[in-house]
Formats: sequence, C-alpha cells, structure tokens
Amino acid sequence: QYDKLYKGVENAFGGQEINQKQLKNLVDNIYAEIKVKGNKVDSKTIGETVLRQLKITNEVAYLRFASVYKEFSDVSDFEKEVAEFN
Repeated sequence: QYDKLYKGVENAFGGQEINQKQLKNLVDNIYAEIKVKGNKVDSKTIGETVLRQLKITNEVAYLRFASVYKEFSDVSDFEKEVAEFN
C-alpha cells in the first residue's frame, strides 16, 4: 500500500522540484494519517487525505492529483478547483 501511495503522490508532482526526502516525508505523513483510521480504509478516504495534504503542500500537484482522482472531463472542472484556492 505504501508503495502505491508513494507512486501516486510522486506522479502528482510530475517533474516539479521536490527532493526525495521531502517526498518521503509527505508520503509518510499521509500514510500515518490514513493508518490512524484503521486497517481497512476505503479508497475515498485515502484520496481525500492525499488531496488535503497536497492542497497545503503544492497547488499544482494538488490539481494534477485531483484531475485523476475526481476524473476531470473538461476545463471547467479545473476552473472549479482553482477557484477554491481564492
């Protein structure tokens, strides 16, 4: 599970500047927050936890992850998410 989470968060950054230590710390924090909720955590809870952490860490990574997680279909979906930052 950790490896899958790590890969998903890493992909959200998509070549942006983030060193491996920062990435590992971010994923560790997300993983710890998820583990507190028990052994059986649904994918919705995991996705929302990742989104919450990315939103405070990196807006671009947040939008990249959100576009996949929320299955954006057009530009208006991006506009709605970006509006939440204002």
